[in-house]
Amino acid sequence: MENNRIIITGSLKQISLFDLVNFLKTTAKTGLLTLVKDEARGYFHFRHGQILNIMDEVSAQGEHLALRYFRWQDGNFEFSEAEVPDVNRIKKDTDSLLFDIARTLDEESKKPAEEKAKEPEGRTGDDKMVQLRNIFSKAISRSKDGGVQSRQIDIHDIVRVARENKAYDVTVRAGRSLLVRKTGSAITPVGEPISGIDVVRLLDQIMTKENFDILHEKGYFRQKTFDTASGDLEFLVVRDLQGYTLTFRLIEKDVPKIDDVGLKEEQLEGLFDGPGILLISGAKPRLRANLFAALVEWLNEKHDSHILLISERLQWAFEDSKSLVTQMLVNEDPEDSLMKLRAMLSNSPRFLAYNATFTPKVFDMLLEFCQEGGCVLLSVRGGDVEALARQVSQATSDKSSREVLIRTRALIYAEDERSAHVKYMTGGDKLTRVIQKSGA
Repeated sequence: MENNRIIITGSLKQISLFDLVNFLKTTAKTGLLTLVKDEARGYFHFRHGQILNIMDEVSAQGEHLALRYFRWQDGNFEFSEAEVPDVNRIKKDTDSLLFDIARTLDEESKKPAEEKAKEPEGRTGDDKMVQLRNIFSKAISRSKDGGVQSRQIDIHDIVRVARENKAYDVTVRAGRSLLVRKTGSAITPVGEPISGIDVVRLLDQIMTKENFDILHEKGYFRQKTFDTASGDLEFLVVRDLQGYTLTFRLIEKDVPKIDDVGLKEEQLEGLFDGPGILLISGAKPRLRANLFAALVEWLNEKHDSHILLISERLQWAFEDSKSLVTQMLVNEDPEDSLMKLRAMLSNSPRFLAYNATFTPKVFDMLLEFCQEGGCVLLSVRGGDVEALARQVSQATSDKSSREVLIRTRALIYAEDERSAHVKYMTGGDKLTRVIQKSGA
């Protein structure tokens, strides 16, 4: 085809066929993948990332040829964008095909050495292929599902379910339906039970060999940012006696607005003009999170300044509007996070939005920031002001605690989905006074 456009070329010594096919699948490519090794040829027809057909140099075609090419340790390849025949001779989706090939190669790798010596050259894969087979082997052995049939789900289905159900997170475990959590600890099953193969397919999409090593060393693995074509998310994989449990949370691009949380422009006028601390809280974690995000976005749209956002997870992706928004994620090492925070503060932001764990050193740094004229938005847990005051007192020294109370200018609180309000702390007000639910 004269209009074919070659977009990828390379050697199978540099990238395994597993990785190459996964890339074409993930990027939903349509075209022809050509493999060349000495006089041998292989042709993979792709449409929207799915393999429609596989052909060899003498025009044999079909799924049975796949294993031959996945055994190649070397050779060259090129992928060209082109129209391919509308003939689907591969009955499995690409994920299932890769899974079956990996399982077959895994079984072959366990054969005695004398049997391997009789097999054709190239039967065992390169290091990357061996690593992938090991991952599949471990995952299969732990993902018990009681004979549940595969639902053929992938990471894009998880994103879709999360969006459709407005979920805070979605949990996946073999033998169970998808578990959707909207608020609090209540979970709702969605759809039919998930098979062990479905769990393995998801692990293959999100985990590398290095990730798996950490998982088996610590018993868990957390990834704070993971990009997919359907949306960005974070995930946590936990290994326990029942197998693997995967929990996914979306990183939303549609940040809540102040209207969404029940605030009006006039309630916020002048609130952020001077130095001090503004406490952000809510009756439930999601209410607090939405309120916190809405206020950061309002500052982003209204103030020509620099906002430094510190959080433990990337729940929303803020894009610069009038402000410059710098987002930093804290890690498991408090001292390292503190050093990063101090370094970021050297860029002199006007606002510091802090949504992470309190420590005395963090509070001292926040107070120092206020003393230098900065405004702090501080996300705190608790159902009333007394609970908030106890958190502040427990996390700081007596001196710092008193200074935090003095410098706290207002509490912005979300009682439910659309009824956030502002309580100003002026004159003789103390933070330990119970909030009046009647309003601002």
